[in-house]
Amino acid sequence: MAELATISLFSDANLLHYYRLEDVSDNKGSSNLTNNNTVAFNPAKYTNGADFGASNPNKYLSRTDAIGITNATNWAVPFWVKLQTEIGAGNYTFFNINFPTSSYCQLYYSYNAGTRRLVVDQGGGGPTYNITLGTANFYHMVMMRNGANVYLYINGTQVASGALGTAGGGLNTFGIGADGAGSNPSSAIIDDLGVFNRYLTDAEILTLYKEQSGFLAIL
Repeated sequence: MAELATISLFSDANLLHYYRLEDVSDNKGSSNLTNNNTVAFNPAKYTNGADFGASNPNKYLSRTDAIGITNATNWAVPFWVKLQTEIGAGNYTFFNINFPTSSYCQLYYSYNAGTRRLVVDQGGGGPTYNITLGTANFYHMVMMRNGANVYLYINGTQVASGALGTAGGGLNTFGIGADGAGSNPSSAIIDDLGVFNRYLTDAEILTLYKEQSGFLAIL
């Protein structure tokens, strides 16, 4: 298994930021994170990751800018996540980008009247994907925008796509483990998160998943 730092896409000029989540450092750019309410860095997919705990009331990592992503550009955010506690109410937000002038994007896991689902939300629009994540496994997820649509990939496979919404934002924030206001925190471990200012192709996402999982090394 290999971190993004050791595989082919790390050298991509459009990888703006890379968070190994061994600590708050940006290991590709200069956008280090603020640790809100003492997020721990514990064993994860690769060495350590951001551990938000089994019952997270208010822990998250954040910045007060949108880290170079705008509402007019394509982008992609790959990362690994494993729940510490299965959701039984509300939402777990995995990451968010709130654009400085309008709109926002976020990926969150929701308990919706008994149905567990991932919500691929940009500007109040985007698709959902019904899934029960459980607490046993790490999942590789990629949320991305390409043109007028947003997409979700899990373990190298596209599982959802849909049109953008039009709701406003304007908070000018980036965060891991909660939404732009620090609400809906995740009881999860998140590891190895990248931010590209372009979309990734299906082939690139599948290769990224396979390289990071060790599949290509044994072929």
